[in-house]
Amino acid sequence: MRKTIKILIFLTSVLVIASCSHERSEIELIKLDQAKDITSLFSTADSLVSVPQPDGDTSIHIYYKREHTIIHKQGFTVSVIQKFKDGIKTFVGEYYANGQLKGKIMLNEKGEIDGTVTYYYENGRIKTIGQFKSGRKSGDWKIFDENGYLQKIENF
Repeated sequence: MRKTIKILIFLTSVLVIASCSHERSEIELIKLDQAKDITSLFSTADSLVSVPQPDGDTSIHIYYKREHTIIHKQGFTVSVIQKFKDGIKTFVGEYYANGQLKGKIMLNEKGEIDGTVTYYYENGRIKTIGQFKSGRKSGDWKIFDENGYLQKIENF
């Protein structure tokens, strides 16, 4: 009986230690409140242009003094937001149909991807996170499963 208890305690401690060694991503519910967020963009704009696309979707171009934002819509849902400054793209955000952020990419003054790039699952957990330097992948890129557990690390 004592031996069985010792074996159970040992197995339990091994399982606890093994489960602690797995890195897990946080849930980041970064949702686009389309009614509020898009309305605030419209209210501060110098001008707006709505451009119908051949596939039936719409692009809305929002212009400010030196910046402009393009919002791509599929029906009534925002799918992509792009921001530009002095004609150079500085940010791209992609969104799922439920408004959850799918991915965000920062670009430098040359329009190259630069900085942290993060992609998310629809449930808000991080899918992939890594760095770009001057348009090239750099350092460790972490890839997680839908439950947030680290699956692999790729180094660039």
